[in-house]
Amino acid sequence: MAKYRCISTLAVSVFAAAPLREHYLAVVWDRGYRLRKPPQEASECGVSYERLPHTVLDIHSHSLMTAFFSGTDNRDEQGLRLYMVIGEMGTLFPEVRLRVGVYGYFAPLKLEKVFGV
Repeated sequence: MAKYRCISTLAVSVFAAAPLREHYLAVVWDRGYRLRKPPQEASECGVSYERLPHTVLDIHSHSLMTAFFSGTDNRDEQGLRLYMVIGEMGTLFPEVRLRVGVYGYFAPLKLEKVFGV
């Protein structure tokens, strides 16, 4: 289980390398869970990316803003998977929000329920 706890920590580390831009990572199933960073174009207020097959968790950052699921996120996140947003990247402790999405219907999840943290 410890291997999966570090997914959110690793994502925060990747995003913190350039905290003024939004970023995207995917956890995909490929004979095990893998964290992938697909080709993407990012700015301070958005990120567009190549969708990866077998994605089970979408992770994106909101740069210096708080972690929240925006109207754009609600329109984009229409699959059957987990969705994570990480915000306040300019702080010592970035904020993380997680939800499950089922074809446009969403429910919040606690990180410890998924990652055991």
